Amino acid sequence: MRSLDTIETLETFVVLARLGSVGKTAEQLHISKASVSRRISALEKSVGKLFVRDQDGSELTPHGCVFLEKIQPLLERFNKLSAPVSRPEGSISGSIRISAPNAIGNGLLIPWITAFQRRNP
Repeated sequence: MRSLDTIETLETFVVLARLGSVGKTAEQLHISKASVSRRISALEKSVGKLFVRDQDGSELTPHGCVFLEKIQPLLERFNKLSAPVSRPEGSISGSIRISAPNAIGNGLLIPWITAFQRRNP
């Protein structure tokens, strides 16, 4: 697994451990149930059986509990360390809606907006 794939897989593991449901995990992470299952299967191939699955959901095995105890603090630390990198302080995000007559929009606003977008991708 590549490192970012590994982080996503570990986050999927932690969410599934907390929620106990592949469907709820997929919903929370905005991915498909199949993606959750693939990530967990790949992780289990690497580290061993983490969940017992049945019609009621997924429950951690004893090995899964130990793995969660070790992984969760590391993931939390990674997320804290990477937060400033992923969203620098003072960065701009969101939407701007501007209404203006065509003459002003074409003559003044479009060059200004284009320059703004270049400075703030």
